[in-house]
Amino acid sequence: MGNKMIIANPHWQGGGKDCCYYGIKEVEEYYLKGESFVEIPASDKNSDLIIREKIIGLDIIRKQLMGGFSIVEEASPDKIFTVGGSCDGDIPYISYLNKRYNGDLAVLWVDAHGDINSAEESSSHLFYGMPIRALVGDFADTFGDIIKDTMSVGQFMNVGGRDLDPPEEVYFKKNNIPWVKVDNSDAILPKVSDAIKSLNKGHVYVHMDLDVLEPKEFAYYPLPAPCGLSVETVLKVLYMIRDNFNMVGYSLYEFSGAGKRLELMETLVRYGLSI
Repeated sequence: MGNKMIIANPHWQGGGKDCCYYGIKEVEEYYLKGESFVEIPASDKNSDLIIREKIIGLDIIRKQLMGGFSIVEEASPDKIFTVGGSCDGDIPYISYLNKRYNGDLAVLWVDAHGDINSAEESSSHLFYGMPIRALVGDFADTFGDIIKDTMSVGQFMNVGGRDLDPPEEVYFKKNNIPWVKVDNSDAILPKVSDAIKSLNKGHVYVHMDLDVLEPKEFAYYPLPAPCGLSVETVLKVLYMIRDNFNMVGYSLYEFSGAGKRLELMETLVRYGLSI
């Protein structure tokens, strides 16, 4: 499978903080220069953040998700590497690859947060806390015309979650979603491997929110949560997945920019280019 698509997706409205828009522009300048990538059109206007159906910025989010779906469906890649703004921007690429592989896709949500609220459960009404619920079809009235091929809850797992809302924890337990909590020893590697195997899928997608990282080591993201995974641990987990599973997608989200080149961002982008 040699047809890989590299995407820069500065969509940020799901998180309500435009620092991620400019963070992705920085990635393009510092880390993707010279690479053949596609940028998904995204608005940089705060005026777009109008709440409707209990979702902040719903109209512009719908527009930008449709743009992402259109571009990736036309290109028909076998693999996708995305660097994006707010986590909900990953919906088109996960959904596309799930359809591409006929539902034979396991998704690792490597994130300090669950991103699995409903609009009613969310206290912030920011859509970046809801993308998994959208992917499994719980927003049919709002996004059913965009997300046409819904997924199963049994295709998802979380790695590094430590700042979940109470309704998210209930949802995890109710649906038996694998949850590998923070562990900075090598014991995390077989835990992650076993959790992937438990999903019983032939293809793997890794969605990584940078806030999974311990903020004392790396804090260039908008919503820090203490007691995270170390840089060393995250890299070990990523290389283990790439070396032992059929990885068809990887995404890197919530970079707020640093104004300088960072060795870790260089490493994480190069990892994405290597899948």
